[in-house]
Amino acid sequence: MRDAPDEEIWKYALENNFAIATKDGDFQKMSLARGAPPKVVWLRLANCSVSHLELVLREHAVDLDGFDFDTYQAILIIE
Repeated sequence: MRDAPDEEIWKYALENNFAIATKDGDFQKMSLARGAPPKVVWLRLANCSVSHLELVLREHAVDLDGFDFDTYQAILIIE
């Protein structure tokens, strides 16, 4: 869904019980306006390689797991 419009991605995540992991701040705004689900993981990182992104996500595995089970939190920001 790399080139899909934000609205289509939001709808797909909602219908399939997925979270959205993104570097796009638009999803943070959508989440504030609409609430969850879907949940949003906002990756506030500069341009980086896929391997660096993987490393960052692994470093935040505990945060991501807790976020998944937290019924009140709609946005997780990783910097």
